[in-house]
Amino acid sequence: MTDYWPLVGVAVVVLGFAMRWNPVLVVVSAGFASGFAAGKSLLEMLALLGASFLSNRSLLLIVFTLPVIGVLERAGLREHAQQWIRSMRGLTFARLLIAYLALRQMLSMLGLTNVAGHAQTVRPLLAPMAEAAAEKARGPLDPDTRHRVDAMAAATDNVGLFFGEDVFLALGAVLLIQGFYAGNGIHLEPLQIALWALPTAIAAFLVHGGRIVLFQRRLARPGKIPPSHSRAARSRKDRASRPPLRRIPPRRHGTAPMLRLEYAYWLLSAFFLAAAWSNGRERRWAATGFWTVLALLFAGGDWALAAKAAGDARPAQAAGACVVALALLAPRMHRPDLPERALPERIADALRVRHRLFLPALLIPVVTVVFALADLAAKRRGTTLAWLVGKDSATLVGLAFACLVALLAAIVVTRSRPARALTEGRRLLDTLGWTALLPLVLAALGGVFTATGVGDAVAAIVSSIVPVQSALACVLAYGLGMVAFTVIMGNAFAAFPVMTAGIGLPLLIHLHGANAAVVGSLGMLTGYCGTLLTPMAANFNIVPAVLLELPDRNGVIRAQWPTALVLLVVNLVLMAWLAFR
Repeated sequence: MTDYWPLVGVAVVVLGFAMRWNPVLVVVSAGFASGFAAGKSLLEMLALLGASFLSNRSLLLIVFTLPVIGVLERAGLREHAQQWIRSMRGLTFARLLIAYLALRQMLSMLGLTNVAGHAQTVRPLLAPMAEAAAEKARGPLDPDTRHRVDAMAAATDNVGLFFGEDVFLALGAVLLIQGFYAGNGIHLEPLQIALWALPTAIAAFLVHGGRIVLFQRRLARPGKIPPSHSRAARSRKDRASRPPLRRIPPRRHGTAPMLRLEYAYWLLSAFFLAAAWSNGRERRWAATGFWTVLALLFAGGDWALAAKAAGDARPAQAAGACVVALALLAPRMHRPDLPERALPERIADALRVRHRLFLPALLIPVVTVVFALADLAAKRRGTTLAWLVGKDSATLVGLAFACLVALLAAIVVTRSRPARALTEGRRLLDTLGWTALLPLVLAALGGVFTATGVGDAVAAIVSSIVPVQSALACVLAYGLGMVAFTVIMGNAFAAFPVMTAGIGLPLLIHLHGANAAVVGSLGMLTGYCGTLLTPMAANFNIVPAVLLELPDRNGVIRAQWPTALVLLVVNLVLMAWLAFR
């Protein structure tokens, strides 16, 4: 019999977000609510939360880009990018964003998903260029219009990423679909799954490209852009006796790899400690405690996970207690008033350095691409890059290494002191504040929800109310269920096995004989529509809003929800048409 009590965690999430309570505290509270409702003890919940949090630390690798961005912005990167775009007469706002959309989709189709992104390319390059292109059509931008332009740039990055990556044969989504079906006796080649993502990829380009053109037309007519949502306007005013631990034997893989993600986590830990020190000197005790605890989690994460794998849950329980401490500190953190360098000084540096300012920013995607392509080439030869990156993702290691290379280049190009990188990086980190942690705690919540049976309860409810003899009703239930569960979880990957096991497999495939490849591919893409609609997908929707300093935390969602709804309809129509051919 299905246990529905763990759904209380979902209610906590909905209530907390509706009441605009601190999201970090809401998410951690929801995890404990579901865990206790499922009968788990406090120590079990701490171990589960801690291990899930530590396993997803790679989501904070974007923090590596902050010192690079800070140094370049101090030297006038934004001002130089804007002036350069103004000098290009033929480049309009629509042409710029549509070209970026096409590039982002093509890179994602090749599996190069981490070579661009909100921290890597949108904040330092795309957003200032989009602002300059918009000024060519409208003249000087008022703050509200500027924020809408930046939000559209961030939305374009999201659409290009999500509706391009499933076309790549060896990316996580396709492999997840293939692995799920294989575990249920259905054997598909990755190509069979990836091909069915092409129609949606084309539709996404046309739909969002059309919206960009319409946005540009409104820009050319002063006064035609709708004013900010009233909640966004209000938000401007609101800115709120134990046995000894067993020794874990070291892992032996032969020759140690030259680069490991663990090294990146240690560097991030040092960066967090530097931010804690700066905040402590300014008597901002909540921020000091927050960054100190996070530094400890990053420094000792691999050891805690190794201990748990060896049967000792105490380090993971301690990590879970640290996550609880972060949730309690988050509401007490406030964005500090850390002034930027004076505008005339930034412009003077930009005139001196000129196009060389672009070099460090471009090194991040270029070096990451080199690592990703080297990994693909090694796999085609039947080998690996284990000698270089061990068992870690070559792309993620490449991203961390690329940020270090870019930082050195930024210091050389701008003639800045190395200490300036820490100062500017800390300024951007404190601007992000607790929102930097939100993707991590949401990923941890996904692990908790899965372990406590939340997904099974949702699937049971949906299955019980669907008229199963109607193929169209099953398509609608599956597609809308993917969207709803993705909105709750913030992750289509978490929604896919739950909804496919509860509806897609037994009803669409087994009962109605639907094509499994079509159901899997379009089901995942339908879930991505939910990702564009939810603040729970913080690393795509909330973090970029903070990075771009939008006054409305949901500004990026407001820029992309029409695209998401149109593509939802497209996916449902395609599934109903193609799955039964």
